[in-house]
This record gives sequence, structure tokens and C-alpha cells, in this order.
Amino acid sequence: MSYSLGRRCEYGLISPSSSSASSEASLEQTTRVPPPKNEPRKSSIHEAITENLGKAVGDLSDIRIVAARYFNTIHLWLPVISETLYYERLPHTFTNPLGDWSLLSLALALVSTVPPEDTRTDLYFLLKSSISLVEAADINSLEVVQARLLVCLYEVGHGMNAAYISIAATARAAVELGITGKMEGSCDKVEARLWWGIVMVDR
Repeated sequence: MSYSLGRRCEYGLISPSSSSASSEASLEQTTRVPPPKNEPRKSSIHEAITENLGKAVGDLSDIRIVAARYFNTIHLWLPVISETLYYERLPHTFTNPLGDWSLLSLALALVSTVPPEDTRTDLYFLLKSSISLVEAADINSLEVVQARLLVCLYEVGHGMNAAYISIAATARAAVELGITGKMEGSCDKVEARLWWGIVMVDR
């Protein structure tokens, strides 16, 4: 075929095998990722958040005081946590550190403490950064959703714009665990109460 330049178009022959082989090699190099090392990383996150809990709140007796204050006040009108299960797990907080559990304990401290004029306290920032940590490590559990909801409650109660984003993330985290308004069972189930707590705070 000729074009206006008066030259004939010529195409060199490319070996299909060499072309596909080089493409596959290039694709393999691009998509190859190191093997997951989630467990050691998750373990360090569990320990880090639990250590922060000790620094921010204190030892077991301090955490117990915070929990009692929470269950005697906020829990009465927003019963989204099992008081019995919480106190059963409490003694193992530091001997068997779990990031999601420590996150929940930090959230109890946040919502049951009257903040200073600047509501964005060190504890608030610690909780927000800890939520980002467990999210990045793909740690999601009932305790994580409960902690997220309490942080949302804090943000709503203090008129913080962050609540708009936080409540959406909380609802999605709940749905991932199968916690929705279509759950079967009575409102005696913690999961069912948690979902309606999310709906209430969202409204």
C-alpha cells in the first residue's frame, strides 16, 4: 500500500513466541507481590493499640472505672455492648492483647469523659489513628464496629463534621460482618441492638 510520500509501508516480522514471552514476563514482574505477612503485622498492631490504651487510660483498675462510668450512663440509652462479656474479657486486656478490644476500651474512655473546650483531644486523635490501623490491617470485628459507633456518637454530640464520614464507614463495617436491619432475632441480641444504634446515630 502506498501513501502520499510515495513510500511503501513495510512491517518487520516479530516472532509471536518471543513477543508473548516478553509480555508475560513483563506482566509477571508488574503483578508479582511479596507473600503476605499479615499475622506478624497484625500482632504488632494488637500490641501497639493495647500499649496506647495503657498509656492513655491506665491499668486494669483505671479501665474498670472508665467502663463502670460508661455502663452507668451512656449504656442505659444506647445498649450496643454486652456488659457481661466486656467484664469477662477485661482481665485479659494486657496478658492477651487484642487491638479491637483495646480500641473498644479507648472508645469507652472517649465518650464517658467530658472533654475540654477543644473536643479534638489527644485521645480522640489516638482513636482515629487506631481505627485507621485496624482498617489497614484488615481487622474487623464486633468490637471494632462498636468502637467506631462510639466515636461517631462523640463526633455527633460535639457537632464535628467528621461524623458524616465516620457513620458511613461504621455502617459498611457492620454490613461486612453481616450486621444489618434484616437480621433475624430479637433486640436482645447485641448485633441487632448495634445495628439500630448505628441507625439512631445516623438519624
